[in-house]
Amino acid sequence: MSKPGTVYLVGAGPGDAGLLTLRGAELLRRADVVIYDLLANPELLRHAPATAELISRGKRQDVSQDHLNALMVDKARNGKCVVRLKGGDPYIFGRGAEEVEALVASGGLFHGLQLWVNLPAADKMIEPRYQGLEPGDVTLLASPDGGALIRVIAGDVDGHAGPGSTHTPITMQHLTIAPGAQVDLPWNQDWNGLVYGLSGAGTVGTDQRPLSSGQLAVTGPGNVLTLGGSPSPDSRTDAFDVLVLGGQRIGEPVAQHGPFVMNTRAELVQAFEDFEAGRLGVIPPGAIGIR
Repeated sequence: MSKPGTVYLVGAGPGDAGLLTLRGAELLRRADVVIYDLLANPELLRHAPATAELISRGKRQDVSQDHLNALMVDKARNGKCVVRLKGGDPYIFGRGAEEVEALVASGGLFHGLQLWVNLPAADKMIEPRYQGLEPGDVTLLASPDGGALIRVIAGDVDGHAGPGSTHTPITMQHLTIAPGAQVDLPWNQDWNGLVYGLSGAGTVGTDQRPLSSGQLAVTGPGNVLTLGGSPSPDSRTDAFDVLVLGGQRIGEPVAQHGPFVMNTRAELVQAFEDFEAGRLGVIPPGAIGIR
């Protein structure tokens, strides 16, 4: 049985072919199949190999969403690298969520993480902030032997800072580790830390404790975090992907429910009452996403 392929949802941007991200261009160059919207600039297709199969799909094409989903799944099951080139942003202007659901339902892997960020009690009612980060914004590093790609999202690695802005100091990194490779990350031993397996298999710590997809490890004492890729990764992946999270210890009680992280149950009740009364702010009429 051949190894399953991969489907990439790539945003074509606002129309100008020069605004395609470097990552988007790289994926198009690797594509065996490109399924593109008519709203996508046709100049973008020049990035695809001459041997790639180009399939048009747009509002003027008689192709249902269900048919499109089945097409992506079929191509991936046949070991193809599929790029779904969507007009604009895949999730704001397209039906990216539906396509991801179809791929996952067929047995595919999709990484989606939702994190609750805690604040010290004295800072919980500060003004909210929002920061949008795109894949091209992160800082890219490589291990000395080239066996690991390190994406620094927030915090820093050995003086190389990521773009994420947080109220309290944290580090957030996404690593892709080749089979048999090992990487030693500088670590703040005064912080709490977690390592979460996204896909594949590998090890964590100098004693090489096994860690695989969906498993979580808590960091121990020491100023170096050692991660390794298994010589035989998951059959659906070529490497070991892990998320590394670390943050300053707050040392306060935690009460969490829904989207709120407070210190006591009474504070949680108050937060929900404030939310329901609109005291935490309201979404203006006509805002994006309101129907």
